[in-house]
Order: sequence, then C-alpha cells, then structure tokens
Amino acid sequence: MRRVGVDDQFEVTALRTRQALFIKGIKMKKTIFSLAISAALAVAISGCSTVDAANKWGSDAWITTKLKTEQMGASPAIWGDINVETKDGVVQLSGFAKTQADINKAVEIARKTDGVKSVVNNVILRP
Repeated sequence: MRRVGVDDQFEVTALRTRQALFIKGIKMKKTIFSLAISAALAVAISGCSTVDAANKWGSDAWITTKLKTEQMGASPAIWGDINVETKDGVVQLSGFAKTQADINKAVEIARKTDGVKSVVNNVILRP
C-alpha cells in the first residue's frame, strides 16, 4: 500500500540528491578539466625557450627547414626522392636521384647553407 505523503517526499528527496550529485560530478569534471588545461599551458609556456632554441639560426631544425624549403623551390629533377636530416650541424642526404649531376647539385646546395658543418651523401643513383 502506498503512503502518499511519505513516499512522495522520499522520491523528491532522492531525486534532489541525485541531481545534486550529478551537478557536483559536473563541477568536479570542470575542475579536473581546468586543472588539465592549466597544466598543459604551464608545460607549453615552459617549453617556449626550447622552441626558440630550435628556431635559432644555425640550429639543426633551422638547417633542415632551410634545405627542405630549397627542395620545394627547386625543380623536382634535382631533389627527386632525396631526404634531409641534420644532427649537430651535419647534414645527411639519403634517398635516390636520377643523375649524378642531381646528386652533386643537392650536395652543393647543402654545403652552401649557413650553419652546415659537413654533408654526408648517402644518395643512391637510380636511373
């Protein structure tokens, strides 16, 4: 048998409790999300000095970017399938080229790039 006043009050109280817990859960998720965003921003801001160092003239990233820009601007015949990697100012060219002249031209461009200490040529001639 149902008690109208008591059961209704119990259901209302239970509903309000569930709603309060749901809202508290949402607030908790927002707090956790805010903390995660804050942590990500802190890491990003602290990493800015690293990004500045990587973009500095003569750094490995700068040299590789400069050479890849040269690749995009040059005719595809010269660079063909030549890959560029830089470590401590040493540029390594690898991949394939159609002619020895193309290989020589790629090595010459790499050597003339500012900040390059030496060039390692691992490009394979593939006619």
